Amino acid sequence: MNKKQKTIPLNVKHTIADLRIRSGLSQIELAKEFGVSKATIGNWEKDSSRIDFNSAQKISKFFRIPIEYIYFGSIKEFREKLKRAIE
Repeated sequence: MNKKQKTIPLNVKHTIADLRIRSGLSQIELAKEFGVSKATIGNWEKDSSRIDFNSAQKISKFFRIPIEYIYFGSIKEFREKLKRAIE
């Protein structure tokens, strides 16, 4: 019997856009800060491409937030997603 592997959905697209907008930064400004293109920022925000761990670390340090927040949002959201994934 093959069971479908359950995964925890990531929250990256909403998190990055939210952090950027709350900080008053444009995609271009954020891209310059992290040494990536505006298109890369746009792709992360649209979830067209996955953010690599090194970039997530840079964002975490820049915005002074735990790296887990980038991937999962709040602890409450993470717990809910984890619970759904294991049910």
